[in-house]
Amino acid sequence: MKKIYSCVAVLTTILLIAVSYSFVSPRKIVSKNFSVFTKIQEPSGICILTNSECAVVSDQGVLYKTDYKGKIISKAKQEGTDFEDVCMADGKLFVSDESTRSVFVYDTATLTLQKIIPLHNSSGRNEGYESITYNSDDGNFILVSEKDPLELDVYDQNFQLIQMAYVNGVGDISSACYFNHKLFLLSDEDHCVLQLNAKTFSEENRISIAVNNPEGLAMTTDNSFLIVSDRMQKLFSFQFTQP
Repeated sequence: MKKIYSCVAVLTTILLIAVSYSFVSPRKIVSKNFSVFTKIQEPSGICILTNSECAVVSDQGVLYKTDYKGKIISKAKQEGTDFEDVCMADGKLFVSDESTRSVFVYDTATLTLQKIIPLHNSSGRNEGYESITYNSDDGNFILVSEKDPLELDVYDQNFQLIQMAYVNGVGDISSACYFNHKLFLLSDEDHCVLQLNAKTFSEENRISIAVNNPEGLAMTTDNSFLIVSDRMQKLFSFQFTQP
């Protein structure tokens, strides 16, 4: 049995959750739609903007707007240090900067930087949050550190920490995506996508992927995975059938 232990480490009400679940055998994604090179160096995160556009961030601290084939449409002028992941909420883009342990907030239409939100993550340099996604059902943000420990933190809309969880069963997490009432986590080391219950964070499915160094994960309305590879500088699309 694998376990996820959750707790809250804030000065407000403490919430304790302990969830046990049975291991779910990996299930292969049956079809790859395409893979393309992108001019974005070290792409590390991706999210869907419209039915034809994405936001992509790079390890070099740059935010881009692209099409679904990775072609650059525009680029933000204001840069960060080490952008790792990106999500959209309420017409804004929220970008996790791992080195500075902060969230950069951009206007989605213009890619203009609006503010920078510092997060009180006690990890060392380059050990901050690797992933960020937005739970559109409860209005909270989910941020995940890469490893050692593999920590999943839930923040409210004011970026106050309200819940912490520790996830076992994979070597690392490189990206997060909330889609269709489920939380999806991408693992670089284990070459898989975990599907979790968004409330309990229990594992419901595990899908293996044939991508070298997968860093960013998004899902389209037709149940396709979009995955960016840092080392390969490529964007992949896989068809996924929701169980």
